Amino acid sequence: MLFRSHLSVALHADDVFVHAGVVAWQGAAILVPGRSHTGKSTLVEALVRAGATYCSDEYARVTAEGSIAPYARPIQLRSDSGRRTVDATTIGAVAHHPLPPSLVLFTRFVSGASFDPEPVLPAAAALELYDNTVVAEVRPDDATSAAAHIARTATAVRTERPNAEEVAAAVLELATR
Repeated sequence: MLFRSHLSVALHADDVFVHAGVVAWQGAAILVPGRSHTGKSTLVEALVRAGATYCSDEYARVTAEGSIAPYARPIQLRSDSGRRTVDATTIGAVAHHPLPPSLVLFTRFVSGASFDPEPVLPAAAALELYDNTVVAEVRPDDATSAAAHIARTATAVRTERPNAEEVAAAVLELATR
């Protein structure tokens, strides 16, 4: 039921929602777009524990101006033993204001993988961001505009990754460059 209410908000909001985890680092947003079960929430939690500011583990909320607005809710983590939630305020700071996008990290957890980010061209990044927008089928112009803006203004990289705790510092270092 809760999932449906968040999806309903994403479908009917004026902002464009991209299925992505988001943290803030040094005044800008790091987006981790992707489908469910790729490890977005786990990575977001690890980034917050490493010092980033929590924005969302579910949606990057892209405003009409192209900023990434927080969509904070308890972090939803899955494991072999079931689901658990983490109140982000118990592990770090929570963002309250929109931020410019700075890094888009296309990644997923793969056991034994190494963190080796490769650049993603803006056109390819825009297509993948578009594919992760909630409103692509019902508001394609808005989805296209939001995805293109992020792809033009942020650095995009792709890599498989090992456990989130192992790469959190490297992700924040990458966003610092």
